[in-house]
Amino acid sequence: MERNQEDKRWSFQQEIRNLFAASLKSSFPEFEQTPVIYASQKGQHGDYNCQNVLRIWPQIRKSLGQQKYAHIKKPADVGEVIKNNLPKSSMIAGEASILDVGFVAISLSRKWLIKENTFVSLLKFRAQVHRITTNSCQDINELKKASEITLESSEDGTEWDERVLEFHLLEFTEVLKDSCLFVLPHVLCEYIYNLSKKFTCYYSGVCKV
Repeated sequence: MERNQEDKRWSFQQEIRNLFAASLKSSFPEFEQTPVIYASQKGQHGDYNCQNVLRIWPQIRKSLGQQKYAHIKKPADVGEVIKNNLPKSSMIAGEASILDVGFVAISLSRKWLIKENTFVSLLKFRAQVHRITTNSCQDINELKKASEITLESSEDGTEWDERVLEFHLLEFTEVLKDSCLFVLPHVLCEYIYNLSKKFTCYYSGVCKV
């Protein structure tokens, strides 16, 4: 009974995998593909990218003579097909992009993140309030006039630290599940250690004097 309840818990990473799984099934149904998803590194496009082109392109290259793949000439074309077949979702902000090697990168919507995770919402709201009070020199009258709170980009990398912390928090359910299911307590310890480092980066950036 407990195992069934565990399986029904919301999973952040599974949401992303389901999105690309639907596209892969529609794009290349003859190739049974498990989505290969990785978090984008700082400076790269998007928040997450799908790297299934590394598995699909070698198989398609063997069949380039077939009319079915006449429109696919290079790895980037594989990524384009996957991108075009991505189902519409409130998860994605803007449009997916194609990297040179054919990886499909997506950026997650801020509205979706806030809707799906209350703690992320509170964390973001706290950062937004802090910035407003700092920029307005703690003028309470300016706060009363504010009708909308927006998160502005910062040149010091604070916004990136927020996003890294958000995604790390959303992975807690899966980390806890793996730690208990496979009896690997060190996985949870490593997660908490990395969480403390990410929060320190975020907090030190927001609370600069």
